[in-house]
Amino acid sequence: MSYAIEIEGLRKVYSKRGRADVVAVEDLNLNVSRGQVFGFLGANGAGKTTPLKAISNLLHAERGEVTKGNIQFDGEEVQSLPPNDLVRR
Repeated sequence: MSYAIEIEGLRKVYSKRGRADVVAVEDLNLNVSRGQVFGFLGANGAGKTTPLKAISNLLHAERGEVTKGNIQFDGEEVQSLPPNDLVRR
């Protein structure tokens, strides 16, 4: 089956000077079919926004990156695409 959004093994760690690393997302797997509505629920700081920023490549804007995993949109890997190109789709 082809999915609109596929995430496999997503991991994101935030590092701050003088502080311990914080794992925001660990081994997230997610498949969203075309036309399906999906949302994240959770407490503040639970890592809901991070996968959305990873899908849209906005982690690079805040000096971050996906440390592990694969993200595809309509079957194409999106980690190397600029956010502006993703919006045009």
